[in-house]
Amino acid sequence: MAADNERSELDPFGDLTVPVEVRIGKCVMKVEEIAALQCGSIVPLDRPAGETLDLMVGNLLLGMVEVVVNDDRLAVRITELFLPDFRATAQAA
Repeated sequence: MAADNERSELDPFGDLTVPVEVRIGKCVMKVEEIAALQCGSIVPLDRPAGETLDLMVGNLLLGMVEVVVNDDRLAVRITELFLPDFRATAQAA
């Protein structure tokens, strides 16, 4: 029954498409450093190698992922999700 309630709450939004991105890291650079970039330049990021990456939907951090290869294409495996629990909302109603 809870699954039916959860589905009915999400039905109006089921056909919406949203951009999903994987963010690998960030850094701050001076404009002169950016102007000096060329092919082969290395830009260090704030995240250690081997750490999970951010799964973003718009500006919302949806979860953490690791990079995998699927059918010769890059893909991600979800390791942690930060979704609201729709089941708890449906049961409370």
